[in-house]
Amino acid sequence: MAEALEHIHRNFAEAMERFEGETGPFAGANDELSQCLEFRYKEKAGEKPKPYLVAVVIAVGLALAGWMGYRGWQNYKWAEFIETLRAQPGLVVTDFERIRGHYVIRGLRDPLAADPTELLKAAGLPLDAAEQRWGGYYALDDAIVQKRATALLRPPAGVKLTVADGVLRPEGEASATWAAALRSKALLLPGIRALDTSQLTDTDAAEFVRLQKVVEGAIIKFAVGSSVLNVTEAVKLEQLAPQIKLLLEKGRLLGENATLDVVGHSDSSGVETTNGPLSRSRAERVAAQLLRDDVVKSELQSRGVAASEPLRKEENEEGRQYNRSVTFRVRVAQSAAGAPSGTLDTPAAGNR
Repeated sequence: MAEALEHIHRNFAEAMERFEGETGPFAGANDELSQCLEFRYKEKAGEKPKPYLVAVVIAVGLALAGWMGYRGWQNYKWAEFIETLRAQPGLVVTDFERIRGHYVIRGLRDPLAADPTELLKAAGLPLDAAEQRWGGYYALDDAIVQKRATALLRPPAGVKLTVADGVLRPEGEASATWAAALRSKALLLPGIRALDTSQLTDTDAAEFVRLQKVVEGAIIKFAVGSSVLNVTEAVKLEQLAPQIKLLLEKGRLLGENATLDVVGHSDSSGVETTNGPLSRSRAERVAAQLLRDDVVKSELQSRGVAASEPLRKEENEEGRQYNRSVTFRVRVAQSAAGAPSGTLDTPAAGNR
């Protein structure tokens, strides 16, 4: 019996090593086991085999079948695990083999890919049964490229980055500074072949447009025949000055040559020879106040238009009062950096 089992292990060792559930390679073992029974029959002709001998043979058969079943289950679980690895973005399994009861996995792994050891734990397989040999590389899977872009570009909280077919799409609101860095760096990232910013809102450009509407909607009024600011209008101008300053700063940040026209007006009473100088004096008075409030001088231009650009029809005193005023117009000369979307060189509707 012992010789037969030894012979089976010797002749079928390789088949047992590679066993994956197929019993065909072990068909020859039937002859070995049958000979054990025949040998006992020949020892004592005419005697029935003793029960313990039958039990031993059955036990050996069951043990062999159990061992092969366990080995097949092991092979199935490891094969399933390898497929899990292959499905992970950033992991490439180049070789998998079993050497003397030890599983060896070779392949390539992106630094941002899932940790194979953690996947091994999740599969419920013994860590000491596997030897992992991973080489480094940069994967071009969209999921990995998206992780890499997020890690390197560091989008602000209001921006989400997605990658599909190598196209990077930022979505949300970001400053002009970050948007400029995005445009300069995006196409340098491995796996990014194009950049689509159609869903990216420039918060600085939006703020520029908002401030432009505020400034161009402001009206500083004057008394009849006067260019002196009363207390109410002086306070109004003082409150407007920081917004004008911020508007011009946003223009510089966006690469725009933004200037502010301070336009003096007069009503239609009186003659042109007095209305012209009066309107210019009103504009200069407001510009001087803005300079005292630290608005950059080179970005201010004052001019008087007398009664040639009325704000209201002079059907009553209220209309004439609106025309005795100073208004503002933002001029934007596009530089090489490009203009922010939505900023137009047009006055606000209320100033026409």
